[in-house]
Amino acid sequence: MFIKTFTPVLLLTALVLGGCTPNANTNSANPEGATVPTEPTEAASPEDAGNVLVGLDGQSQLTLLNGWVEDRELHESAEIQASKRGSEEYVIVLSENKADFENLTIEQHSEITRGLLVESLTDPEITGPTDVTTVGSNPAVQYEIQGTIEGINVAYLHTTVETPTKYHQILAWTLPSSFERNKPELQQVIQGFKEVEAPAATESPAPSPAQ
Repeated sequence: MFIKTFTPVLLLTALVLGGCTPNANTNSANPEGATVPTEPTEAASPEDAGNVLVGLDGQSQLTLLNGWVEDRELHESAEIQASKRGSEEYVIVLSENKADFENLTIEQHSEITRGLLVESLTDPEITGPTDVTTVGSNPAVQYEIQGTIEGINVAYLHTTVETPTKYHQILAWTLPSSFERNKPELQQVIQGFKEVEAPAATESPAPSPAQ
């Protein structure tokens, strides 16, 4: 049974590119040209929501808050990828068809994908489930996970969302030192996710009969 999971090496790359080192405030280290804020920032309000990212499969979307942009450097195949590198916040969405898994519950999907992530971490700590039980109108299960990858500490919100036809794994992360400050905004980003119907395929008109 194959289940999509997060690639830790790409996580590490994202954090390094995002400017987690003291001197990572140059354009080469941070493509967005942003520096890490020295003062706590307030979580974005719902009024800041604007740009909508549609997943590669055309069946999911994420409404981004102010300062967030699409970021296709985080994962090789995630349907949705976005970041706010100035404050080292990242999110990806991995989607799978429920039809590919026989009698798999949302709790089991969360446990399997959570386990694959935890296996890649040193000294992992898992807290949860959290109070998040829905994303939009769909059932959800969420855990907080912290650990270390190659000497870099990372804090995740690992959220599994169940819809009638899919399981969506939403992974949002930041540095542990910024986790409590960034968590409200990460939660808002997660709640900006929803499943949509794929656009109907357009049929080419039939050729006219030969004269």
